[in-house]
Amino acid sequence: MSIIALTILLFFGFQYLLPIVTQEFLWNPEKMDDYRHFDSDTLSILILSYAFAFPIGLMVEGKIAKILKIIRFPKEDSAILKVLDIARENDGYVTVVDIATKSTLSLEEAQKILDDLQKKGHADLSVTKSGEILYYFPGFL
Repeated sequence: MSIIALTILLFFGFQYLLPIVTQEFLWNPEKMDDYRHFDSDTLSILILSYAFAFPIGLMVEGKIAKILKIIRFPKEDSAILKVLDIARENDGYVTVVDIATKSTLSLEEAQKILDDLQKKGHADLSVTKSGEILYYFPGFL
């Protein structure tokens, strides 16, 4: 939850609760003197909401960032996604050179990923007339 969303939620919560607090003091005028400096108008409630929301929001966002670091794809998975994206752009047909030129992968890395995908049954092999190995991903046609 973002700090702004938390501020808005706290704002409406304080706006709902603060009139109850001030009405309680109306019945006890002797207590009212201590709280005369506190005015529950919109601006002060907004400032109060932000004062509570900022540290809470930072703690929550920090925990979310830690969780996302755990969930993130390993480098190999992002490389596979890049290879599949290039295959999709080429209607399912790619070569090792296509992958290496359209990504940051080296020829060896591209070859390894394509071979792994072919061994797992995700791609078929064929040879072009020039002798180049062509990998075909049938799901993209």
